[in-house]
Amino acid sequence: MRAIRQMRTFSRPVQLLLLNQLAIMTGFSMLMPYLTGYLMTTLGLAAWIAGLVLGLRTFSQQGLSVIGGTLADHVGYKPLIAGGCILRMAGFLLFAFSEALPSVLVAALLTGFGGALFAPAVRAYLASESGDRRVEAFALCQICEGMGACLGPVLGMVLFQISFRWVCVMASVLFLVLTILQLCYLPPRKAPETAAPRPVSSEWHEVLGNRTFMVFVVGMAAYLTLYSQSYLSLPLEVRRLTGDDAGTGILLTIGALLSIMTQVHITAYLTAHCRPLQAIALGLTLMAGAFLPLFAAGPFLPIHTLPDAPGETTALHAVVIGALNFSPVFVSVMLLSLGTMVAAPFAHSLIPVLGGHRLLGTYFGFYYFVQGSGTVVGNLAVGAAFDAGETLGFQSFPWLLLVGFGLASAATMLALDRKGMKSHASGVSRLATMTETSG
Repeated sequence: MRAIRQMRTFSRPVQLLLLNQLAIMTGFSMLMPYLTGYLMTTLGLAAWIAGLVLGLRTFSQQGLSVIGGTLADHVGYKPLIAGGCILRMAGFLLFAFSEALPSVLVAALLTGFGGALFAPAVRAYLASESGDRRVEAFALCQICEGMGACLGPVLGMVLFQISFRWVCVMASVLFLVLTILQLCYLPPRKAPETAAPRPVSSEWHEVLGNRTFMVFVVGMAAYLTLYSQSYLSLPLEVRRLTGDDAGTGILLTIGALLSIMTQVHITAYLTAHCRPLQAIALGLTLMAGAFLPLFAAGPFLPIHTLPDAPGETTALHAVVIGALNFSPVFVSVMLLSLGTMVAAPFAHSLIPVLGGHRLLGTYFGFYYFVQGSGTVVGNLAVGAAFDAGETLGFQSFPWLLLVGFGLASAATMLALDRKGMKSHASGVSRLATMTETSG
């Protein structure tokens, strides 16, 4: 497999960081798909309380990622990666033995804060260690996350047949093993400014004052909103069109397998033929286009009988009807996966460039913070669009809104690219680097 051969060409720390992402996504995907059902069915919590728990986990990771990134720049990447894994291990273990809401909330907070510590540090370490091969490294990172997204739910489903506690304990054991491996084999690496750190307020002021970076991260805010629809609005559409939830797992698995099989080839082609911001704009356009099939076909689906079919539906007719109902959301998930594969490696590889290869943890932390904040706002807008669509009799309204989000972000990337080309002509190096073909 080309991805494995490519992974072997990187240094040992990069290989361990990629294994880190595989294990993190596997452990996360083992537990999280089954958490809501456990909270509502076993613990008897209301749906809004289950939503509160999940929201707290997401907010504690995205909202506190700035702190994790800043700490990584001051104390080094390795302690934050290992410490974050320990906190997530503790959070998962607490989920296993929680029988009341307060302990469940603490577990959610620990799980999210662990991610806030290790996520910026892992990306900063990976960007620093891979050097000029950042795009390749982040493409392999996408593949490892896709493999974890495939493997985790299967392991979780098997363990869930025993009990949810077994799921939590085994996910905790996975993070324990990962922590030991990192402490033993991951070399310490400090950010360039760790030797003489400035006040945190000065560093944050530098990031916030980096206008190009802020335009980039705000422009990318729609990315995570679009991506998160794989777990929010698209499962609802699968249920509406097919009558059950079985298709959701199939779609997510196919999307992850698509990433595993094609990510390296797609990134290599785009690296040779596109400037980074062009590739990101293309990915965002594909992600926006993912919702056009639902916008176009949604009002006419689901169908229950074929026009020329006899009164009694045969098995063949049922298959044809099911395929017709399922096809728009299938195309949507494939386009969404493809757009993610196109955009993500280039977006992550540009953050060190925009930050001048300094304060990598802080810059990645702010990136995740803005992404998380944008997702909260975006998903609230999508939810309001669903309600408004029901009231106005225009049920395709949320899909049109998501198309608009994606195209607006793509336009922002193209505007930055044009600005970068002008900077390239005038010799402004940092922005000009963004417009150079990576190959």
